[in-house]
Amino acid sequence: SVTSRQRPLSAQALAYFLCKSRVQRDEAATQVSTMVGKLHAVLYTDPDGGAIRAHHTSFYDFLQQRIHAEAPGEWSDGPSLESRMLRRCLDAMHEDLSFNICDIDTPVLNTSIPDLDKRVQDKISEQLRYSSRFWHCHIHGDADSQDAGIADNLSRLIVSKKFLFWLECLSLQGALGQSIPALTRVSSTFKVSYMLHYCCTLEF
Repeated sequence: SVTSRQRPLSAQALAYFLCKSRVQRDEAATQVSTMVGKLHAVLYTDPDGGAIRAHHTSFYDFLQQRIHAEAPGEWSDGPSLESRMLRRCLDAMHEDLSFNICDIDTPVLNTSIPDLDKRVQDKISEQLRYSSRFWHCHIHGDADSQDAGIADNLSRLIVSKKFLFWLECLSLQGALGQSIPALTRVSSTFKVSYMLHYCCTLEF
């Protein structure tokens, strides 16, 4: 995939999701940019921010149709791609979420911060902005169909300080409302008893 259906991403951000190794990301970003160049009739790189976009939204519809066609493996890895994206979204949140991520001096309403948009762009990485808002969109199937470790990874996020940092990150982006569908998706997919068992094993 050279583009995201949730939100357009730059080649560098896509490379983060494609490669866990930092060494491989520069090469992956170059490969993505090369692919976009070859598909210039349908894709382009936005000069303002570097996001890879389609010239027309029908391109995304075309991709979805091909993914669910007779030979989906030729176009997408299907569930495995979604699992990879979910894992990398969780990685980004575990790695990058932190207290007062935008370095705001005193507790104030977001509307009282004149340079909030610039702070969000400068202080919150592109992959974290995407991950914090759209990680739950990559949960597919039931709990038993998820890759090993995803439930544990989610549990560690939800019952730690990172959960509060995630809410702060959403709020700074004006997207706090997205926490509701995210948590609803988790509660409808994963066994509550499993989560409770995991919480009981934690040592604070």
